[in-house]
Amino acid sequence: MKELRIGSKTLSLTWFTGKVVGTAKNLETRVHGGGGGGYSNQGTGYSAPVSITSTTTVHDQLFLIDPGGKERAFQLKNFDLACRETHEVTVLWAAKKGKKNGYNVLVYNHTVNKAAFQQSALSLLLKPWKLPYWIAALAVLYESTAIAVNYAQTHRAFSVGRFLGIGSLVWIAAIVVPIVIYKAMTSARVQQFMSSINYQELVTSAP
Repeated sequence: MKELRIGSKTLSLTWFTGKVVGTAKNLETRVHGGGGGGYSNQGTGYSAPVSITSTTTVHDQLFLIDPGGKERAFQLKNFDLACRETHEVTVLWAAKKGKKNGYNVLVYNHTVNKAAFQQSALSLLLKPWKLPYWIAALAVLYESTAIAVNYAQTHRAFSVGRFLGIGSLVWIAAIVVPIVIYKAMTSARVQQFMSSINYQELVTSAP
């Protein structure tokens, strides 16, 4: 096992490297839709448009056998692997330090030098703590409102409509800006994780 610290998060990593001895792939498509309702009365009425979307999940089954003869099977979701028998492949699993629940976050094909990351799983593992961002947002709202009220009291010509308009912009900014920063920091941590992996080490120093 190896530990990797990204920002305030420490992840425990384990991996398995071996030759591919079997693969299978299947696609799962789910259709989501709504609408299509309406009414008709004496030849008049309306019908609501139908909105249909679909999502496709790629499932890969991978069988690996290491140099010592140990074989493992992996059920992988949304990696969409490109590999065949005899390829040397590593599957890397990550979890928050001290936690048992984790995710397969990387499949690396050493034969063709291609990495496939599960970025959605990495985002769940590496996302910052939300509370500081919302505390900052509330602080901004409090201070901005106090400034706006003080300004309105000292400037009689300051209209109620203008006050409400500026206040609305401040509230929107206080909500949106922390969300944007939060997502940007999460994305930056994911990118840092992806660039921190030493693929050669996965072969030469199995946990």
